[in-house]
Amino acid sequence: MGLIVPLSTLIQTKEQYNTHMKATLEFDLENPDDQERFNQCVKAKDLANCLSTIYINMVSIEEGEHKTNLKPSELIDTIMKEFDIDFNQL
Repeated sequence: MGLIVPLSTLIQTKEQYNTHMKATLEFDLENPDDQERFNQCVKAKDLANCLSTIYINMVSIEEGEHKTNLKPSELIDTIMKEFDIDFNQL
């Protein structure tokens, strides 16, 4: 069984109306598609924080505030590891 309410609807509604929301999500973890969706939901906040950190670091480097010897792809990989993000599992 998939999501009872599409996650995108929950996110849009919460941002638009800034209200407290509660939802029950049901997954059949024996189903590979549901397992993938479950993993995406569980890691959504980590992924958002990871993307924010990548953006902040890239801007900081571009504006000369910080220097690094890492290539952009290496910096991204490093940050993703800090947040335990593996795209092969999402």
